[in-house]
Amino acid sequence: MVYAAKSDRRIFLSGVVKCPFTGKEFKLYVTPHTDQVRLGFIQHFSGFNEHIVRTKEYGQWLVVRVEPYSRNSFHRRRYFICVKCGYKSTRLIDTLLHLITVHGFLTKYP
Repeated sequence: MVYAAKSDRRIFLSGVVKCPFTGKEFKLYVTPHTDQVRLGFIQHFSGFNEHIVRTKEYGQWLVVRVEPYSRNSFHRRRYFICVKCGYKSTRLIDTLLHLITVHGFLTKYP
């Protein structure tokens, strides 16, 4: 299932994702953010994001890079980059949905 927040149009996933390379299943779920100041949702991965970073076969689809936040800055951000077309995002869910919808990851290819 795919959820989209109305205010900032962020997309969230809920359900079970099976890794095509190792066969492990991960439960992705969404919980509402209960803070009064910042309403919204929290995406939970159940270890799927660490699994992607550690599994070599995902290197054909996406790459994780740590780059400076801006030029001449010591603050760093982790970016998830699509190998096929160069799509870049700080959110794993955005890059994963891009791979599924545009390149057929987890639907057409192993």
